[in-house]
Amino acid sequence: MEKGSASSWTKTGSYGADFREVSPLGRGGQGSVFKAVHILDKKEYAVKKVPFNKNRGEELVHIYYNMIAKYPMTVA
Repeated sequence: MEKGSASSWTKTGSYGADFREVSPLGRGGQGSVFKAVHILDKKEYAVKKVPFNKNRGEELVHIYYNMIAKYPMTVA
């Protein structure tokens, strides 16, 4: 798998420590969505991975702020 790809992200940050990735669910313009199981609560989640681009940081903050307002179950 190429460096910076969705699968390489699974080992970084709290995502890699807290979730076990099960399978890909879909892909879109902003990133990829994966089925994952939380290690502690054993519940299944759909996790959207968006590649970080420091030039788009402020734009992504606005996108996710609006998403969280519309979908309260979103975790950023």
